Amino acid sequence: MIGGQIQVDIVYTPARLRGRGYAGAVTAEVSRAALAEGARDVVLFADLSHPTSGCGRIAVE
Repeated sequence: MIGGQIQVDIVYTPARLRGRGYAGAVTAEVSRAALAEGARDVVLFADLSHPTSGCGRIAVE
């Protein structure tokens, strides 16, 4: 964690397992854990040109 911020990096799901929500669930849990440990911000860069990019579907409260 640097300056209260973490970056979720390289989230990958094998093609045969895509579309089941695995990457989103893992990303959300990593984000929750980071926030619980004091992170103020969690950053995820998504490739919006990728047809199965889950960007916009991950919510952490």
